Amino acid sequence: MTNIEVDVTGGAITCSPKGGHVRALHGTRLAWKSPHEQFTLSFEALDGSGTRTWPFVEPEPTWPVLAFQGTLKPMTGDPAPDQRPVYKYTVVIGNNVLDPIIIVDKN
Repeated sequence: MTNIEVDVTGGAITCSPKGGHVRALHGTRLAWKSPHEQFTLSFEALDGSGTRTWPFVEPEPTWPVLAFQGTLKPMTGDPAPDQRPVYKYTVVIGNNVLDPIIIVDKN
């Protein structure tokens, strides 16, 4: 499981490790947790379409939450490396916003 800690430092959202950027395989379980503040996550495919998507097997929770765990959906077919999914996700706490990415590798 990949764990991402979400916090607010100096009035800005921080995610650690690696600024919240994730490189993972399909089927990987990802977890976001905040020790103090409830947060909201939203996801979009980073393919230029700007399409909002939900990349997890589990249903989207009712936001905001202190913690979320989800399993990346399995990939169908065998896309070329440059066609594998990449997602931009947005973390929102109050009026603060952060936009890391998730790169999904082939299993």
